[in-house]
Amino acid sequence: MAGARNSSRLVRSPRGFCCIWKIRRPSRLLPGYRQPCCWQSLPRLASFGQSGVVAHQKQMHHDQRLKQSIGLRKKMEKKMKRVIPLFMLVVILGLMISACGGGGNAPTAAATQPAAVEEPMATDAGDGPGSAATGGYKAEPVTGGGTITGKITYSGAPVEPEVMTVDKDTERCGESKEILKVKTDGSGGLADAVVRITNIQTGKPLEELGTEFVLDQVDCVYVPTVLIVPVGAEVTIKNSDAILHNVHTTPFDNPPLNVAQPASQTEIKSPAFTIPEIIPVGCDVHAWMHADIVVVDNPYAIATGADGTFTLTDVPPGDYTVEVWHSELGLQTANVSVVEGQEATVNVDYK
Repeated sequence: MAGARNSSRLVRSPRGFCCIWKIRRPSRLLPGYRQPCCWQSLPRLASFGQSGVVAHQKQMHHDQRLKQSIGLRKKMEKKMKRVIPLFMLVVILGLMISACGGGGNAPTAAATQPAAVEEPMATDAGDGPGSAATGGYKAEPVTGGGTITGKITYSGAPVEPEVMTVDKDTERCGESKEILKVKTDGSGGLADAVVRITNIQTGKPLEELGTEFVLDQVDCVYVPTVLIVPVGAEVTIKNSDAILHNVHTTPFDNPPLNVAQPASQTEIKSPAFTIPEIIPVGCDVHAWMHADIVVVDNPYAIATGADGTFTLTDVPPGDYTVEVWHSELGLQTANVSVVEGQEATVNVDYK
């Protein structure tokens, strides 16, 4: 380096001969003014020169960082030896407290969970009777009750029957089946529509709907097409055809039923239906067979007859919402006021 003269001198140290380079001007390689370096013997000093000083300094710096790292690791090991026993003690104490049960009076998980909220009546299309049911119906004697009568009609385009070819059990089912999903009489009266009051809280007992409920299979058709039952009821499913049927229900909330019913098994029982909803019923042997079981939580429900008329009796005075549901045409509602001892009329027309 021009204008810079370096000198060195040797000193004795326990590790051997050491040199101290005196650098008149700081260097990029040697950041300090006086940089010591040591070798184990004098001959190495002569061979290394200034570049040896730089390499040796880097090695010393690496060794120093290594010693610091080793020292830090030893300190951490000592701390862990103290912390681990303390952690184990805390765990053991926690297990002992848990085993004791906190005095035996702690509530169970089931007791601390909120009660499940019962959903209103569901349908396969999401818009059937009971979609606005409030539940909590209570049977009480009805004095001065009124009556709701009416007629459900269809004035839309004529619905042609669907003809299906029968490929099995023709001796009982026939060669073909006509499936008419919208049944009307000459005046437009709509059969098999379900009419019910949704927002009634008290009234006559559920037993007014009956105590025995039967769904029969006659000539490969379910009879009746619509069966209304109260919550808690079971349905007896008969096989009057003396051939193999398969009863297949598809509820949302109640237990399903999917069983074969051979000719020798004339009756089977459904599970109890405890939640209001509409339950489609089919037969996996005969695809055209269909019925609906309508589970209701109050007795003010009825299916229209062949002429579309209906009557609900012993209705406590008050303002009500009447729902009308048909498996093909959907849901309609109407408001009605019942006066003591009088008759109110509800007529609904599907278009």
